[in-house]
Amino acid sequence: MAETFTPVILTNDSGQKLNAAYFNRLENNMETFDDRIDALEVGVSTHPVHAVGNSGTALTLDASSPSGWTKTITLNANCTFTFIGAASGRATTLELVLTQDSTGSRTVTWPATVRWPNNQAPVLSTPGGTADVVSLTTYNSGATWLGVLVGKGYGAVTFSSPITITSGGTYSGNWESLDPAVPAIRINTTAPVIIQNSYIRSRGECIRTIASNANVTVQNCRAYGLNPGVAGTSPGRFFVSEQFNRIIIDNNDIESTAGIYLLDKAGTGTETDAVKIRRNRVKNIDGRQSTGAGFSTSLSNIAQFVQLDKVVAGGCEISWNEVINIPGQCATEDLINIYESRGTSTNKILIHNNFLDGSYPPSAATQGFSGGGIIADGANNTSMAWLEVYDNQVVATVNYALAIAAGNNCYMHDNRAVFSGELDDGTDVSATNIGTYVWNVSGLTGFTNNRIDQNVIGWYQRPANTRNDGWYPDCAVGGCDANSSLHAGAITLADEAAETSIWGTKRTTNGVTIGSTLLAL
Repeated sequence: MAETFTPVILTNDSGQKLNAAYFNRLENNMETFDDRIDALEVGVSTHPVHAVGNSGTALTLDASSPSGWTKTITLNANCTFTFIGAASGRATTLELVLTQDSTGSRTVTWPATVRWPNNQAPVLSTPGGTADVVSLTTYNSGATWLGVLVGKGYGAVTFSSPITITSGGTYSGNWESLDPAVPAIRINTTAPVIIQNSYIRSRGECIRTIASNANVTVQNCRAYGLNPGVAGTSPGRFFVSEQFNRIIIDNNDIESTAGIYLLDKAGTGTETDAVKIRRNRVKNIDGRQSTGAGFSTSLSNIAQFVQLDKVVAGGCEISWNEVINIPGQCATEDLINIYESRGTSTNKILIHNNFLDGSYPPSAATQGFSGGGIIADGANNTSMAWLEVYDNQVVATVNYALAIAAGNNCYMHDNRAVFSGELDDGTDVSATNIGTYVWNVSGLTGFTNNRIDQNVIGWYQRPANTRNDGWYPDCAVGGCDANSSLHAGAITLADEAAETSIWGTKRTTNGVTIGSTLLAL
């Protein structure tokens, strides 16, 4: 008997017949649903973006706004934020994209209800045009917002042409000189000038004062020396000032420059802040001569982290700086050279709590070398006086770590001087000499009361494979007797690495932050 089938007619709740068009729509809807499930499985979500525009000085952000929980804001002034509209009984998240206007350095005052990791609100990027992303979530209707800096420093830095400053004030920007004869910033005024939150790079000098009696502060900047592109010429100094009044250089990042040179300060000795160079992070002091496209591996010009030349003043301090030089990427002389400069018995030149790692000629392993770490220097013994050097770490500065070669009343104590005599790859450094010395180089009279004492020293000569911690032919009587050895025998690369660890712990213990807040280019 043949089977028979009775057609079934499908209807909806209203009795309407379901036709082919209905099922086509149903199939499309199922595909859309599947796509949404797939998107959720891979963590993809989309929602509107609310372009707020300029912040002004006060801005209220509505967390319930249907225009979007991601809000883009241009900071065109220092701004105080207020949050409203957080949903009750639900978690709410705001994602803020904060972009500095062309002026830059705008700040945000956050509501007191915002909590940050370790109770530290983020420091926003400062260069004009850069953007930061901040995420804030509330789980209790806005009573508390948990904030986190998601990303920082988005956007390229755009450089302006060299600037000449002719009036006092505070300056922020990004300046570049591609002419080795023209500094990126020239300062031609005696009025106080502050340069801050800026990127600076130059084929020549980064900053030079022109007017006598300059009063300049440079803080929270990032500076780069460029290959000058002229054979026989070295990268320029980061900062140069002659016959100045007051120079403050704090919390900067300085890379591939010839350092800081300060000449001729005729002070009274009663100043409290004639020179302050503090908490800078410095990489590769570079005196290598350019070959045009590259750098010579044998020829260099004089470059130091700091040279004070004929600076007679009170209130001179060089402290808490980190200077790291990488063999083959630098060429230095003395890292800190105090030349015919003096404080007073009650207001000495102070050099303390610096970390100096590496001082090399262009060919670090094989080339002769007269440079080193920290030196009191001069052509006579009367102009160089009243210097105190303490609590520094001087590592791998080859020819010497601490030296008194001229002057009177110079005292270096409680420092650490360590060198294995090797490069990081184990290659011997042929110019390795001595850890510390007190020697009247000129032979002139007046070399009195000079001491290097109570230091920890480990200086190893290679390839001779012998210790050479100190030599004190002209030390004050009994003034160089209390130095101690790091340990007996050879000094190793592990000993050098330990100094880096000690430096990090020391900074943390003392709550010291070095360098700028600006991102590296």
